[in-house]
Formats: sequence, structure tokens, C-alpha cells
Amino acid sequence: MSPAFASATFVYYVSLSNTQTTVKLTPSSTSSFATIQVAGVSVSSGSQSSNIVLSVGNTTVSIAVTAQDTTTITTYTVVVNRAPCN
Repeated sequence: MSPAFASATFVYYVSLSNTQTTVKLTPSSTSSFATIQVAGVSVSSGSQSSNIVLSVGNTTVSIAVTAQDTTTITTYTVVVNRAPCN
């Protein structure tokens, strides 16, 4: 993943081969009270998401972290590029 994760960076990029048809993300939070959603599905901190199906080209995956106050939401974006078939 590029760049390396930093909480103040909100967009990340990953390049994968064409043979990679799905990806799982493993988000984590520094707060045990935060909730996390990957592509709209709840995920426990430190646990893998379910499979995310990748199209050839870019697939954008949103990760939303909601603070304990339930109103502060930080959204991270991972753009996964699946290479075309050779």
C-alpha cells in the first residue's frame, strides 16, 4: 500500500496482478470505542473484511471510522488497481 498508513492521510493506492480477483482489508483503530465499516460493512478493529470483488482497473474501497461520539466520522479511501489481462 502506498503511502504507508498515517492517520492524517486519507487516500491510499494498491496495485495487484490480474489474477487477484478479490481483496480483504484489515483496518484497526487506536480507540476501542470506535466503529469501522469497510465498503459499508461493519468490521471489528484488527479483523479482516469480507472479500471485496475487484474489477480490472481501479476499485475504490471506503473505510469509515466512527468515533465514540457517533458524529465524528473519518473516511479513508483505498484505490485498488487490478492489472489488465496480458
